[in-house]
Amino acid sequence: MLNLRDITIDDCPQLLECGCDDEAQKYYDPSVFADLASLETYTRDYFIPLREKTGLPAQIIEIDGQLGGFIYFCYAKEVRGRQITELAFVIHQRFRRKGYGTCALRKMIQLGFEKLAYDDIMLSCYPANSGSIRLAQKLGMAALESWWSDGKEILQYGISKEDFSGVE
Repeated sequence: MLNLRDITIDDCPQLLECGCDDEAQKYYDPSVFADLASLETYTRDYFIPLREKTGLPAQIIEIDGQLGGFIYFCYAKEVRGRQITELAFVIHQRFRRKGYGTCALRKMIQLGFEKLAYDDIMLSCYPANSGSIRLAQKLGMAALESWWSDGKEILQYGISKEDFSGVE
């Protein structure tokens, strides 16, 4: 059973393990998971205050009572009259490639559209991150654009509220 709940500082010791494996470090800012103190600071200064910016703090992904990762909306803004946001997430290595990421993202997207009134939800990833690309495609997200940042290509996928309502 997969549940989402608000992140707390008390989650940090378990969460630290989630972002320290080689795969997570390739795709997520390793300074966040440098040590427990860094993660606690980031949680207090960024993950929890996301509630004021996006309507929801970062969410812990619980899988059968265990910490399975985290997921959050990065920002909220209006673009051409539409409310948009972007998802970011890390799934603990022991839960990857088992369908939990798909389930967690689907729940967050549904929450974003139904409770937070977003019109469009994006997901950005590196071309080498085939797991994130597969997740985006499974959820009906379309490839939107790519750009370069710090010498690395970034791909962006997205889905509208209208298109998501038809995805099973």
